[in-house]
Amino acid sequence: MTGLRRTFCIVAALAALEASPWISSARADEVQDTFSQGVDLLQRGRREESLAVFKKLLGMSPTQEQAYALWKSTSSEIWTDLLVEGGDFQLIAKRLMELSMTERNARKADKDAILELVKVATDDGADPLARTQAIRTLSSEHGEYSAQMLLGFLTSEQQGERQRLAMHALIQLGPDVVVPLMAGLHSSDAVQRRNIALVLGSIGDVRTTAVLQFLAAMDADETVKGAASEGLSRMKIKGDALHSFLKLGNDYFLGHDNVLSDDMRSDVIWGWGSNNIEATPIPASLYSSEMSKLCYLHGLHLDPTSNDALAGLARAWCDEQQKLARLEAAGTDVGPWKARSEQALAAIHAVGIDGLDLALSWSVKTGDSTTGGALCRVLGPLAASPTPGLNAALASHDGAMRSEAAVALGMIALHSGNAASENVVNILAESVGREVARIALVIDADADRAAKVGSALGESGVFVTTVAKGTLGLLQARRAAGLDVILLADSLPDVTTAQVLDELKGDEHLAKIPVVLLAANAEEAAATYGDRIQGSIANADDMKPVQDALSASMTGDRALAEDLAARAGTVLGQLCHSGRGSCSPGVIASVSSAISNRPDSVSVPALGILSSCGGAEQVGSVVAILADEARSEGARSAAGLALAGILARNSSAASAEALAQVGAVAVSAAPVSVREAASRALALAKMDAAERAKILSKLQMSAK
Repeated sequence: MTGLRRTFCIVAALAALEASPWISSARADEVQDTFSQGVDLLQRGRREESLAVFKKLLGMSPTQEQAYALWKSTSSEIWTDLLVEGGDFQLIAKRLMELSMTERNARKADKDAILELVKVATDDGADPLARTQAIRTLSSEHGEYSAQMLLGFLTSEQQGERQRLAMHALIQLGPDVVVPLMAGLHSSDAVQRRNIALVLGSIGDVRTTAVLQFLAAMDADETVKGAASEGLSRMKIKGDALHSFLKLGNDYFLGHDNVLSDDMRSDVIWGWGSNNIEATPIPASLYSSEMSKLCYLHGLHLDPTSNDALAGLARAWCDEQQKLARLEAAGTDVGPWKARSEQALAAIHAVGIDGLDLALSWSVKTGDSTTGGALCRVLGPLAASPTPGLNAALASHDGAMRSEAAVALGMIALHSGNAASENVVNILAESVGREVARIALVIDADADRAAKVGSALGESGVFVTTVAKGTLGLLQARRAAGLDVILLADSLPDVTTAQVLDELKGDEHLAKIPVVLLAANAEEAAATYGDRIQGSIANADDMKPVQDALSASMTGDRALAEDLAARAGTVLGQLCHSGRGSCSPGVIASVSSAISNRPDSVSVPALGILSSCGGAEQVGSVVAILADEARSEGARSAAGLALAGILARNSSAASAEALAQVGAVAVSAAPVSVREAASRALALAKMDAAERAKILSKLQMSAK
């Protein structure tokens, strides 16, 4: 240990903590006291006890503001010593610093603080070192928000040394201010536009290529054109604005590093207000699609006939709509962006069939099943005939994309009066019959325990993925199509358990996935992590908390998969009923597998398909559903109608035993719709006259 043995550092840190502005909060006091205790124990060489305390601190899930207060009030030497200590101490220190960084980012827009620094940075009478330090502080603490205050010095009304110093400051701020500066080009002041172009050209960021090309070719002021051309020459860039905007839009959508490296992301979108740029807060997950959309809108402005620009807009709008729906489903307040989601469908439709289909082709090529599926859902009701994009999606290796395309092509066949292809019918049947399996992720470095837990889950029909590190677990969780439960070890080799848990709960796509802790001490786990975990297990002997988590209703991607199966069943049923889809034995087998253990949204349409195409082989399972009092009224009624459809084609398809069960339902206390469906089946059945008479007699008796 190095500096942590220096008692004066600890005393200084504790004294600073006592002066923290949030000590009036009981929760903050607890965070402060726990941190102080961990530092003190480590200073005295009691590493294991100190580590336990620091783990407890992270388990308390300190807020961003509390972590920021710790960061501000603790000397840099203390943080350095914790990082140098290595191991879990280093991981814990990094986690606290990351939490504080989030709060630091939230404080970036402090206008008063920015204004004071801008005054120094643009004061020609100030000490050069003071100006340099002011610019460094603007960069480190305020970033892109600095541009808003500095832009005012670039106008025709602010000539002179201050203008030169403001431009110098912006150039020094570099890539951080590129996006807000581009928004400033909407200014009607030609001098301001020229100066912005000069700054952007000096910064040389590739994100500015398109706007500089646009200015060089189309600005009304010759000095602006010259400044933009000068910047392009310095950057050694050639080409035209349209193609550069289209490329930039694609780069933003796909998240390429040249436009969306970690330091280029933001939680605001910049636009032009009455006389300056303004920032509009945006959910972080929408930033890439919103920036992509802005680029494609500029491209469309340059060439209203550009199908690439239209396709890019459709893709970005679909992506944004899907993300907003996920955020809202996860309980996030999407605020004013909700209106954009509601307007998105109208905007998507306005793109037109050709643009939508090209966007779908792009999604197929990049393997983007979420956006591709959304585009299929839009094209299905609109297209008059199969499109190249839908045919490409139908041939995709991605099951969800393939199924969405089949649903869309089935809908097109229905409203166009044409027959659906055999491939479409087969994929629809495959979609209906594909059971949505439960999936578990085990994050545990204890290979023996992980194997036993995975084996126990596998025996109950759960698909299991196992990883040994927390970072790999987070990566797998974000890549997985859907997870129903995560089993997380209480000790990991690369990151802390608390950090993994915080990352999971902080991700709108993963926040609702139940987490079961793999821990020897259940009481300690409950005390440390509270309601952030579903429970804990020590080993594979007691899997009840896991089974409880798996018994919950499907959400997220799993619910979307069930919805897709339901829609596939509905379309296939309509195709079969109208004679526009042929039901092969394989189709019937796939559909039959979906009637017993699936929700009504899937089983009822599947029973409708059997009504049109089923045969004697399906009678037993259909009658079982009709007679099952545990099934819903809707499912039982659908089973009765399915049986009636089968018997209409083959009156001898049901055995005497099966018909006896149907008769029992007809005279039972079942809901009216169920009894009516059963009696309809009896009307079409070839059955013994004496048995029919018995049923009629019972019906007469039950009516009294």
